Amino acid sequence: MSGALEQRILEYRERRDALEFFDLNCWLGAPLEPAFGTFEGLSALKNGLRRYGVRRAIVSHTMGVRYDAETGNRELLEAIRGDDSLFASAIAVPEMGDKQPWLGVLQGWIASRVRVVRLFPAAHNFSLADGRILKLLETMQGARLPLLVWHTQTSWRDIARVCSDFPELRVIVEGTGRKLFYDNRTYYSLLEQFQNLHLETHGVTNYLGLDDLVGRFGSSRFLFGSVFPHLDPNSAIMPIVEGVFSEEDKRNIAHDNLERLIAEVRWS
Repeated sequence: MSGALEQRILEYRERRDALEFFDLNCWLGAPLEPAFGTFEGLSALKNGLRRYGVRRAIVSHTMGVRYDAETGNRELLEAIRGDDSLFASAIAVPEMGDKQPWLGVLQGWIASRVRVVRLFPAAHNFSLADGRILKLLETMQGARLPLLVWHTQTSWRDIARVCSDFPELRVIVEGTGRKLFYDNRTYYSLLEQFQNLHLETHGVTNYLGLDDLVGRFGSSRFLFGSVFPHLDPNSAIMPIVEGVFSEEDKRNIAHDNLERLIAEVRWS
């Protein structure tokens, strides 16, 4: 390796590490889709993130999607217990609201470091129009607890309806299953209409796509996520580090926006 290339790599890593990346989208458990790699256990996950300069993460558990949401949540919360660098993304299904009021469910989750709630309508065979889910979304809005959903698990029409009906709910869309750039005609329009719509950036893979989004909408509604360890974080990190936008915008996407969202979560 030439000295010039080594210097270039060193400079890139320094700029990357200075952004203090906070990953919205990490996973424990076997991959849900074909993946480049996987690690066994939490320590391997954290060691892997450290190599990529990622300081903190919000973690989900694939068991909550493919097997049982309550079991997956329980395994996840036990795994991250006592770790200040990690937060949880719990998975909800409609019948959880039958056992106790949603406010009680959310309060228990928040006390256990849950800062995002995921829904998988297609995988778990329910509609976002289900009355129990509408009550959940209303309660999440009151608690300022963000919603994270794959656009392949629902429809953009339903995402727009949720943004419209719950204007104070932070709705975050990620591109697992189909990269977001295939849908840019749709979400550009929705970003113009709904200030509560956010995008997780790993699926924004079109050339200068993130640069264009920041130029049009500012940086406040875009959040770094990687799907690590099932995907390589470099592909999501590089467009931020090398983006043709300000250092403030880079910090927003790398960590500030996510920090702000989780700081607004209410305990009661």
